[in-house]
Amino acid sequence: MWGARQKAEPAAGQRPSGPAPDWAKLLPAAIGQMRPHERELLLRIAEARGRRVPIGELADAFGIPAAPSLEHDLPGLFGFVKSRQAAGQSIEMPVVACGTGDKGWYWMAPELGHAFRQELGD
Repeated sequence: MWGARQKAEPAAGQRPSGPAPDWAKLLPAAIGQMRPHERELLLRIAEARGRRVPIGELADAFGIPAAPSLEHDLPGLFGFVKSRQAAGQSIEMPVVACGTGDKGWYWMAPELGHAFRQELGD
């Protein structure tokens, strides 16, 4: 599952295991719950095309704390996922957070990144 990999570093080119929801269908609703700065941050993570994005780079560019926190940095997306989980849908965060402090990073599977980039207008 996506969430199960949040504490483990994904191998190069490997996406978390388990069934992923059809994010293409969920993207408009998820993005509709995000503020503009959150969309910009998510687009930067998606633009990495499957590479890890160091939290230090994001902290400098987006003014976020220098430690990964999906709930804090992507509150709209985090809330969307949590509301779907509460409704019984099998869904996990599409962004993986790993590491601590300034050694932390975010990662998104390339396929999901492509879908997010398309929806966000890249």
